[in-house]
Amino acid sequence: MFNASARSLIVLFLHLEQMEKAGVPITQSLATARDAAEEKYIAAALGGVLHELKNGHSLHEAIGFYPKVFDETMIGLIKLGEKSGKLARVFGQCLEYVRRRDEHARLMRKATREPKISGAVILGLAVFKNHTALPWAAAILAAFITAFVLARRVLPPFRYMTDRLFLAIPKLGALVAQDSWARFADSLAMLFEAGVDLRGGLRIAAASIPNLVIRAAAEDAIPRIEAGASLHAAFRDTKRMDKMALAMIKAGEDTGNLSQTLRELADYYEKRTAEALTALQQVSTPILTIILGIVLFITL
Repeated sequence: MFNASARSLIVLFLHLEQMEKAGVPITQSLATARDAAEEKYIAAALGGVLHELKNGHSLHEAIGFYPKVFDETMIGLIKLGEKSGKLARVFGQCLEYVRRRDEHARLMRKATREPKISGAVILGLAVFKNHTALPWAAAILAAFITAFVLARRVLPPFRYMTDRLFLAIPKLGALVAQDSWARFADSLAMLFEAGVDLRGGLRIAAASIPNLVIRAAAEDAIPRIEAGASLHAAFRDTKRMDKMALAMIKAGEDTGNLSQTLRELADYYEKRTAEALTALQQVSTPILTIILGIVLFITL
């Protein structure tokens, strides 16, 4: 989710919200938060934000220098808060946003815990049985994983290609798609509720999508909307959003209650992500159990 822990960000935004309500200057609030921060990463970032504020930058510009702590959604919310003069409300919305993202991350970690444990047991047994040959194999595997992760970070075409591959894998692809749309819908709902215009919210929310293929689909919808297409028609043309979600968006547009619909859409995709995780577990658990049984049979 974020390089800084969710707990640290929750404490930070709660502090900023309370200080803003009390009328404390933002520089003083940030300085207090910096001195009280438990994580050095947060303290260093807040120190940098204070430095940028002293150099004449606005708050949203200052935190924009630290994207590993403050993502595009937070920056967009705070920019709106500065324009409207309602920073306390915006800090509270950032707090809620971090909480929702953390709950989503907890769900993902919980669902993948069992496969990770099974994989570790299988690897441990294999190493125990072949303690001379396995170190070489483990080193090769570690080198491959490192190269793969590095290539995804520095080579956008490679990341796009692998993201497309992930979407094509049964069960896993559904999970990746639902997770990506869940992040997008949650960010868009939060921004729209805060008063960010739809087009601006779409651009910011699209940046929160981790899968580049899904992100490109969301970004492709923006020019269509600017050209006069409805929201549901623009996303329908991307052929990446499911029919139920499109029907929800259309209903929100028809009734003029798009804000509530976007929040319901975020909740819908959170549930779909949970369902996709369960489906993936139902497939992966038996496979890992069979592999574990084979390894036990060979080693014991």
